[in-house]
Amino acid sequence: MHKEGHAGAALLAYAPLGFSAFYSNFEQAAILGLVVTVACASLPDVDLEISQVKHRGITHTLWFALFIGGITAIAGAYVGMVLGDGSIVTVVLAAGFGFLTGSLCIMSHILTDWITPMGVEPFRPINVENYSLGLVKSKSQIANYGLFILGTGLTLAMLVFGGVT
Repeated sequence: MHKEGHAGAALLAYAPLGFSAFYSNFEQAAILGLVVTVACASLPDVDLEISQVKHRGITHTLWFALFIGGITAIAGAYVGMVLGDGSIVTVVLAAGFGFLTGSLCIMSHILTDWITPMGVEPFRPINVENYSLGLVKSKSQIANYGLFILGTGLTLAMLVFGGVT
C-alpha cells in the first residue's frame, strides 16, 4: 500500500483507542497518540530507503511492532511524569497507552500490506511463511484513498464525539 492507505489504516486502528482516552478524560493523551499514529503510519517503509534491508523484511514484523511499542511506551512514561501528576499509576497508564499506540500503528501497516499480493512475513525469522490475501494491489488508488477517507472520517468522528470542541 502507499502512504495514504497506511495513514488511513493507522487512523482506523487508532480511533477506538483515542476515543477511549477522550472518554476517560485523557484529552492530551488522545491528541498525542493521534500525532504518534500519523507520524508512524509509514515507518515500516523506511526499509525502502536502506539498501541493506529487504523491503517488507524486519520492519514489517511483529518484533518491529513490539520494538516501536517499547519506544512509545518509554515516551509515554516520560510524558506521564512530565505532564501528568507523576504518580506511578499515571506513569504506568501513560506507558501502556504509548505501547498500544506505537505497536498498533505498526501492526496496522503490516495488516494493510497483508491484503496485497506481495504479502508480508510478520513472524520472520521464526517463521518465514509469507501471508497474503491478494485482495488489492499496493498501488490501488481505490484501496489507498478508500482507507484514507475511512480513517480520516472515523478520526474526525473521534474528535467530534470524543470531546474536542
